[in-house]
Amino acid sequence: KDEPIRRPSIPESFNVLVKELQALGLKVDLLKFKDDVVAEERVTVEEEEVEEVELASRVKAEEEAEEIVPPEDKIAEMGEIGAESAEEVQGGIEGGKRVGASGATAKEEMAESVSEDAMEAA
Repeated sequence: KDEPIRRPSIPESFNVLVKELQALGLKVDLLKFKDDVVAEERVTVEEEEVEEVELASRVKAEEEAEEIVPPEDKIAEMGEIGAESAEEVQGGIEGGKRVGASGATAKEEMAESVSEDAMEAA
């Protein structure tokens, strides 16, 4: 009651952000008053100042950038690695059909991972 209403202050989350940015080595200066900030000058670009870039040079630059990465370091597209066809997978999931799936079940993997042999090997 009868207490003056405090002016809003900076939220604590903003202070946390500033501290994190400073921890990353970024210099963060907070401005306190509008009068201290000088408005940036507007820059108008004259037609003579505009540099035109041809599309061919842009494509050439991108091709040169691709040549920098050796082919063995590039990520290849994933091919079809599954042995089951899409129909077999869909039939096994939706229809409950028995399919010739390969691999261990989750129970088998769990039993194998907690076996005494696996514990000794670790």
